[in-house]
Amino acid sequence: MLHKSPDRSFFVALALVAASGMESGAVHAGKREKPEEYAYTEPELQLELMNYAERYAAVAAQAIDDVEGLEPPADTRRAIVADLVYSAAGAISIAADPEPQVALLDMVVLTALGRMVFESYWRPRLGPDADPVIAALSRMERDVWTLAQPVLDEEQQGELRERITIFHRDNPELSTFSHYRFVDFPSKRRSSSLRKKPSGGIFATVRGITGEVEQTRFLVERALFVSTRLPLLMGGFGDVWTSRLLSNPGVEEIRKDVQRLSLASDRLATVTEQLPEQITAERTATIEQVAREVSTLRYEAIEHARESIAKEREQILRQIAAGEEGL
Repeated sequence: MLHKSPDRSFFVALALVAASGMESGAVHAGKREKPEEYAYTEPELQLELMNYAERYAAVAAQAIDDVEGLEPPADTRRAIVADLVYSAAGAISIAADPEPQVALLDMVVLTALGRMVFESYWRPRLGPDADPVIAALSRMERDVWTLAQPVLDEEQQGELRERITIFHRDNPELSTFSHYRFVDFPSKRRSSSLRKKPSGGIFATVRGITGEVEQTRFLVERALFVSTRLPLLMGGFGDVWTSRLLSNPGVEEIRKDVQRLSLASDRLATVTEQLPEQITAERTATIEQVAREVSTLRYEAIEHARESIAKEREQILRQIAAGEEGL
């Protein structure tokens, strides 16, 4: 059973929007000189996260197409589409977070945990149908770690990997991942390297913004990003909701009833179409049978009348003969 992707058009739209976002980011970046001691300013880090979210959504859409090319069962398709569509929406929401430093950690968690869930939970249950998704999430995981590498030092990267691994190990039954964030992954260490510093940030490699005008422009860009990207996923949301609705037991029973009613209607229509021919044939057969019966009765009546007349004539002749003898 091959279904169309939730909304193939949003793949092209995302690519166009991503291109425009990159151009806008290049203009903003050209207005300032980034100090050498910082990897990013917060607006630059947020722009990188927005670009990553758009790439994630595009790769997720392609993974759905690849899965559908394998013609999976309806339940398999529904599970995969739901996880990918919701995770793409999660990536867009994370990229628009007012704290880009926390958003970077959330984005790493989303992608890495998604790859782990599909490898350990869905691959044994769905088989090869899960392979395109695992390949896509593995690709995006390498991408997000490349994005995080200039910001997180080796100790911070190690702690973040450790938190994700321990959480997944303690929750092997996870089948969804789009709603988990960095705050859901507590540290097992006495002293965490991923805590906010007195200056207000988490990473010394990211410079914050303090100007009111800069913060206002920052807020407008986040709002514009969310308002223009999330609607592109509405086709995917509609696909997920429709699939779940159709798999509901009550709806399934109604669908079966409607199907039975449709079959009964088709049979009734067939009988109705054949009815005039059947009536004509039966009427002709009835007329022929009545004609045969009338013909038989008429013949018998004539024979009976002929025999009666013959007997009466014979009796009359006898009476005449007897009268002549008397004369």
